[in-house]
Amino acid sequence: ALRLPPSIPTGICIYDDRTLLVSSPATIQTMLAAEGTSPLAERLSTIDLRNDAVLVVTPGLLPATLMEGLNGTLLPPLIMLRELPGQLQAASIAIRLSCDPQLQLEFDSPDETNASTVRNSVRGLLTFAEIIISAQQDQFVDNPVAPDGYVEILNALEKLVKNNTAEQQGLTNVVSVPLSEEIIAVLMAIPSQMQPPANLDEAPVESEMP
Repeated sequence: ALRLPPSIPTGICIYDDRTLLVSSPATIQTMLAAEGTSPLAERLSTIDLRNDAVLVVTPGLLPATLMEGLNGTLLPPLIMLRELPGQLQAASIAIRLSCDPQLQLEFDSPDETNASTVRNSVRGLLTFAEIIISAQQDQFVDNPVAPDGYVEILNALEKLVKNNTAEQQGLTNVVSVPLSEEIIAVLMAIPSQMQPPANLDEAPVESEMP
């Protein structure tokens, strides 16, 4: 079992009517007082305003112990995942549903060497994801004990992984995935499927024998 990362002080700054800054209060104050450019500012400046939601992060936002569970692993894809934060300056996840629906991930690296490494890591992680999804499909398709909606989620994830376009643009690696109506419907249903049954906390009542 992976150990939970330690809690960190969290602050939220409403920067403008479209931007939230989420980090420790001290970091937010430093960001607001900074002058010139930064990896975060450069990433924010490239955001397509047609997107409905964008998450922009820097590696410094991650607790230091977050990847400790991967220490000692010998699987190349998991080694790639463990090393990925150290090869990035900033990353973003953008979702657009209102027009030309798509999911897009962008990874900014500080130099060409790291950008090339990230490109290979992203491709390796996508291939690894295909293998894991395929194995889960073999296990749960036509299986009467499969959780409700799980097979549909696996099928949607399979399309997301297989229909992506991954390319390196300068020092940025971009992964784009078109979102069909079918995939959107499945993804929108995930939160409700993760909710526990309404009567989960209710203890069963034993009927009294006459």
